[in-house]
Amino acid sequence: MRWQLAIHLVDSIFYAETRTTSVGFQESARALQILEKLKSVIEMGYSQRSLLSKPHLVLLNPSFYHRRMKLVFTMLSGNACL
Repeated sequence: MRWQLAIHLVDSIFYAETRTTSVGFQESARALQILEKLKSVIEMGYSQRSLLSKPHLVLLNPSFYHRRMKLVFTMLSGNACL
């Protein structure tokens, strides 16, 4: 139980690249909407050079996280607790 939220959030980042999950997001239409939002935010981060995709997702601009990503992760966290 202790690690479920962390795994839930990390899995959401992998979704942006692989379009698959391991924690059952497919069971919730709301979760899928949030995942798609995160995917678009991550793609925006790549295009603005706020995120780096290789060798793995790297945050280059902390203000991008606070302005764009934090709300989406909060939404995912709330959805994980339901």
